[in-house]
This record gives sequence, C-alpha cells and structure tokens, in this order.
Amino acid sequence: SEQQRYEREYGSICQLDRENSGEYMESFTRLASFVGAAAGDAQRQARHFKWGLKKWVAAAARNIKLLHESGNSNKRDRDGNRVQNRGQGQ
Repeated sequence: SEQQRYEREYGSICQLDRENSGEYMESFTRLASFVGAAAGDAQRQARHFKWGLKKWVAAAARNIKLLHESGNSNKRDRDGNRVQNRGQGQ
C-alpha cells in the first residue's frame, strides 16, 4: 500500500548530495507527517533526522553545540592563540 511505501522511505531517508539541510528537513517532516504514529515521538524523530544528515553537517552542529556549552570563545589572534573575552569596558 501507499502507507507502507511511505514507511519504507521514512526508514531509509537521508540527506541527498544535492539537498541543503533545510531542504532535507522539509522532506523529512513531510514524510514523517505521512507516516504518522510509525515515526515515533519527537525524540525518536529527532534521532532519526540526525541519523540521516550528512556526516559533516552533523559534526558541525555537534561542534557548535560543544562550543556553546563550554562557554569559551573560539576567537584567535593572528598567531593562533586564543583571545580571552574580557567583557565590555575593560
């Protein structure tokens, strides 16, 4: 049936070389809405979405998350040394 075809496609969806992450997200959410309850809860859908992302996109997102969590600045001077954020007025 058509529902089973959607479920098979959902099970193997991944970001195509010609797709940017926004286009992949559109395809993913459209397909998840067709699949319905078989797509699982929001947490399961998020894991499945991340699984289908291009590896370099997922790695970049992970690096950004780690940088924000650490609270450290990634700014460097011309010599490649980290620049300390001293705040305004200092």
